[in-house]
Amino acid sequence: MNTFPSDMTAASMKACRRAGQPPLTAGSLRVLVQIQEMKVGQDENYVAFLDLLASHIWETGDATEILAQVQDIIQAARDPKEPCTVHAWCVETGDHSEHYSKFIEAPTPDHFGHPVLPAGLTDFRGTTVVGLLDLDLTPAAARVRIAELRTHLDNVEALVTAAEASAG
Repeated sequence: MNTFPSDMTAASMKACRRAGQPPLTAGSLRVLVQIQEMKVGQDENYVAFLDLLASHIWETGDATEILAQVQDIIQAARDPKEPCTVHAWCVETGDHSEHYSKFIEAPTPDHFGHPVLPAGLTDFRGTTVVGLLDLDLTPAAARVRIAELRTHLDNVEALVTAAEASAG
């Protein structure tokens, strides 16, 4: 890990780059100098964190991406992981207005490995719909489609029976 003395400047940082490391952007140099300044008077854990942050910036040459990753980690830690208080089936956590269930699919994928009959629930504006057959159906309309599929599967089973009888 690269550690830097607190009096290191942008010019001295640039001069210390190892061969093979990507060049530091001007913004990254400014961030590294600011990190050095932030370490003054801080406890050892905070200094260790800043050194780790600087090391990642040093290695990648780009502070923007590293700082975005840190921001994502901090935001994820702050976000509440409370379950949905509106629908027991909703897999979303924390504060949200769109509700989604876990999607289910038939246990046998199609010839190309794609899911067969994926289905799930969504609620965007207080109306729960059943996602089935690439349609957003009311519960009543979904029951009609399910009955049609049951009839279809009964007909497929009759074909299988006929095939077994003719193979005889």
